[in-house]
Amino acid sequence: TDLINQLFGAGYQGMFVINYHYLRNPMIHSHSDLFDLLLIGGVFGVGVWLFYFYTLFNQARYLSRKHQEFSIYIAISLVTFSYSLLTSAFYGPNMMGVVVLSTVAIRNMNISKE
Repeated sequence: TDLINQLFGAGYQGMFVINYHYLRNPMIHSHSDLFDLLLIGGVFGVGVWLFYFYTLFNQARYLSRKHQEFSIYIAISLVTFSYSLLTSAFYGPNMMGVVVLSTVAIRNMNISKE
């Protein structure tokens, strides 16, 4: 099971159990999506996290670099990536909703200009 936990993580319940065992408080987490997902989802979870940001940055290729929306889109993506490294954006679904809606809106605005 050690290899399985490393590959697929301990899950949310496992995170609470581990945190309670070591810290006596199940609600404490690392405040970094990277480390939280490593514990919760293992190597697979970190792969999903990396794929999310790859997809987010890859969408920029559909934007015209001549328009300001490209810069705004890249800025939102970089802020989201930094925010995710330093805090837990995935624990705040409102944050993720804002990111998704704003990036989709910017992409659609840019496409409609061409």
